[in-house]
Amino acid sequence: MTASDGLKYRGDIKELDNCPRCKALDCDCKGEKKSFAVPRGYSKVYRGGIADNGWWCPCCFSKLWAQMDEVVRSWLKDLAATPDEWVETGVDATTRRGIGSKMSKATQRGKLGTEWKDRENETSQELKGFPSGKDWPIAGDEVHFGPGINDGEKRYAIGGGVASLVKALSK
Repeated sequence: MTASDGLKYRGDIKELDNCPRCKALDCDCKGEKKSFAVPRGYSKVYRGGIADNGWWCPCCFSKLWAQMDEVVRSWLKDLAATPDEWVETGVDATTRRGIGSKMSKATQRGKLGTEWKDRENETSQELKGFPSGKDWPIAGDEVHFGPGINDGEKRYAIGGGVASLVKALSK
């Protein structure tokens, strides 16, 4: 399975009637809102080369959005314009690292980080709190892109559900 095969999701599930992130973090909404999966990402630094960043619902995503600066919001708005597909970015490596760092810090400030309760069980969608986690609401592909990656070229994807959350908060 590679990124060139199209977007993939953990357990092939794109949305749930509840939010595993809010459940894991004892959120006021009790995880009772519909949530959307982040597409599977690919990186040489993650376990097995695959990064699954979990679930986002309107409740937890609005908390993340409040922690982001306008540069990151603008970048997410651009991605949300083409949901459910890999998008190549020509963003230089320094800017890309800066945006990634800001997204990671926003997750940490909002205490929204999670990890899989059972990483090896693809059918389990349960998360557990991981306050220092750096979950992103998007997927990145640095493994299958090919030449130019060190020059800042990389592919990213945002699922349609998370894109709808970005659009709702951008109004």
